[in-house]
Amino acid sequence: MSTKISPLSPITSRALNAQSPDKKKTKISTEKGAGQEEGAVSRVFNGLPQPFQKIGPASGQPYIGCNEEKQSEILQLVDETSHIAADQRVHVGFSVWFNLDLISVSKPAYAIICDVDNHVMEIYEGIQNCLLESESPDSFVHKFRLFLIENADRFFSGLPEEEISKIFDVNAELRRPGSWLMSQDKFAVIKSLHEKGRVLYLNLDITDQKGEFERIHAWMRDKDLALDTLYVSNIVEWLKTSEARAAYIGNLTKITGANTRFIQAYKPKLYKKGAPVLHLGTGRAAVAIPEQQSLTAAKRSPLAPVNILPGDRALRKIDFLR
Repeated sequence: MSTKISPLSPITSRALNAQSPDKKKTKISTEKGAGQEEGAVSRVFNGLPQPFQKIGPASGQPYIGCNEEKQSEILQLVDETSHIAADQRVHVGFSVWFNLDLISVSKPAYAIICDVDNHVMEIYEGIQNCLLESESPDSFVHKFRLFLIENADRFFSGLPEEEISKIFDVNAELRRPGSWLMSQDKFAVIKSLHEKGRVLYLNLDITDQKGEFERIHAWMRDKDLALDTLYVSNIVEWLKTSEARAAYIGNLTKITGANTRFIQAYKPKLYKKGAPVLHLGTGRAAVAIPEQQSLTAAKRSPLAPVNILPGDRALRKIDFLR
């Protein structure tokens, strides 16, 4: 889950934060950064939807940062454990900022970063444009901070600058452990992928029934690529029906391979206060609805009957909060 005042995940914007699509134009720089040719992303991701499409709802206040626990531990595991050749690696993820942290250490050849929120698509577009215009983490932070301030009316209900920084403090990213903005080397990994047109920002519902995950699978297969990292934030906690959970599992297993590192976040106990905890498992067996223990009874929640990441060794290196 990403940092925001109210504890709603990106997937819930459709049901809980949905508004009519906003017709006002977002103030996004249109300067072309050096290195990305016109249409590069469409050529690289041929056969997949166009980037930054505004086809979903628009939340009242989009997520940007990440407040999930165990980020440093997950990043260390991702940095150490890939079994896929560097030129074949693909990252797919939902929600915003932690995807970039993951990419900076996993160093995939391609990345597809998704969300269902139109305002998040605009955040993604701002990230890309600021990156292409920046030569250093400091330069990016300066440009992205101005982008958020200039779009405060759309994203933050017109809050002043000091209040925006309480929601997401991009300056703090320069010193946060694990941040992709902590070093020039990590920043260069992210910028290089964008310059090559190898990052697709996709408006995608994780419970999609239109075959978009099959298209992603076909694109990887045709290019002889493999999914290295799959990050889904804590979306699982907001899937309240058996149909939604079945679609979630079905879609994610379509693109997952034997060596995919699957990363999701959830609270070990239902309705517990605090942030969700990140967990990592490997392979298709890791793509599961986790068990969450009730705070009022010893029995497991009937909403999540599937065993959690059975037999996974990497998972045991992450302590659960009980």
